[in-house]
Amino acid sequence: MKTCPTCHQTYDAASPQRFCGNDGTALVSINAPPLSGNPSFAESAANFAPNAASGVNPAQQFSAPPPTPVADPSQASGKGSWLGNLVSGVTATPPQVSIQTDRPNGIYFPGETVRVQASVYAPDAVSVNQIYAGFLYEEECEEIEIVERRVRVRDSNGYYRTTLERRDVKHWRKYAEWLGQETIVHESKLPAGFQRTFQMQWQIPDAPEMTYRGTIVRAGYKFRVAVDRPQAKDANGETVLPITMIYDLTEDARREYQKCSEATSKAQISFWLPKLNYVQGETVAGRVLIEPRGSIKVRSVNLVFKRDEYTLGGHRRNHHTFDDQTIQLAGAMSFQAGIPATFDFQMPLPARWQPTINTAHSQTFASLDLRLDVPWGKDFAAAQPIYIYYPSQV
Repeated sequence: MKTCPTCHQTYDAASPQRFCGNDGTALVSINAPPLSGNPSFAESAANFAPNAASGVNPAQQFSAPPPTPVADPSQASGKGSWLGNLVSGVTATPPQVSIQTDRPNGIYFPGETVRVQASVYAPDAVSVNQIYAGFLYEEECEEIEIVERRVRVRDSNGYYRTTLERRDVKHWRKYAEWLGQETIVHESKLPAGFQRTFQMQWQIPDAPEMTYRGTIVRAGYKFRVAVDRPQAKDANGETVLPITMIYDLTEDARREYQKCSEATSKAQISFWLPKLNYVQGETVAGRVLIEPRGSIKVRSVNLVFKRDEYTLGGHRRNHHTFDDQTIQLAGAMSFQAGIPATFDFQMPLPARWQPTINTAHSQTFASLDLRLDVPWGKDFAAAQPIYIYYPSQV
C-alpha cells in the first residue's frame, strides 16, 4: 500500500500513481521512512502596488502550473523550472520591483530630464539570467490575423466536400524601441533578502513621439525593470511616463469656409472654423452652412466629434470609430431650396490622451461630422477633419 503523508489517503501498491490526487504530495510506501521536504504547489504571488508615477498597476501574478504526474520524478530536469523546484522541494517567491519618478503626479515636456529610482528585492534565493532596466517607446496595437482551416461540409445532394474556412482573429502586438538600457545584475544566484536600489536618467528629445491611450491603440514612453529568470516567468515592473508636446497654434488663423467633399445632390454643407489645429480640452467655436438644393425634412441636425483609430499590421487593417461628443444644433425642421441656413456651435473636445498620431503601426484621425437625420430616408452627412494636439498644461 501507498499513502499520502499529508492527508493520509491510501492507494493500491500496484497503482502507477506517484502523487496524491488531493494536494500533489509524493506518495510513500507504508512502513517506509517519510520523505523530507514535501513540496506544495501553492507558489506565492508577487503583488506590485500601483506605481505612484502614473497610477498604472503593473501587477504580475506568478503561480505554479497544475500538477502533472510523471513516470519517474527523478528523471525531471530543468534548472529553475516548476517541476525541478517540485522535486527538490523549493518554491521561491519571485523578486519584487518598485519604481519612483522625480515627478510622481506631473507631466514631462520635451527637452527635460527624467530621473527614476528603482529597487529590486528578492525575499527568497533565486537564480536570474540578468536584471536590466531602461527607457523605451512602446506601441500596443490590436491587429487582425486571418486564420484558415479546412472543413468537410455536406451539400444538398448528400456528398461531402472539403472547403477552406477563413475567420478573423484579433490579438495584441507590441512594438518596442529601447532608448537606453543598462544591465544591473549579470547572471547569478541572488541570495535571500537581496536588495539593489539604483537610479537612471534620460533626456526627452525635442520632438518626442506622442502618447496615446485609446481602445485599439496604446502608445507612450515607459521605464521598465526586467528580472530575467531561467525557465520561469520574468518579474517585471514598469511605469508610464506622461510626456506632452507644446505646439504654437497662433499662426493657424485661417478664417474661411472649409469645403466638404461629401456634398450631396440635395445640399452643400460647408464649415467655417477659425483654425484646424486644436489642443485637448479646448472648445471648437465655429459655424456650419447648409445650402439646400431641394426640399429636405429632417428630425434633427446634429454635430458629432468623431475619432477613428486604425492599426496597420496584421493581414488587414483594424478600424474602430468612436462618437466622442454629440451636440444637437436644431430639432425637427424643413429646408427649402435656395434658402441657406447657418448654425453656430461650440464643441468641447475631451481632455484625454488621444491626439492625432501617424506612426508606422497605427493612425488616428479626428473630425467634426454634421448629420441631418432624415426620417424614412438616407441621412445626409459631411465631415470636416481637424487635428488634435496636447495642451501645454494638463
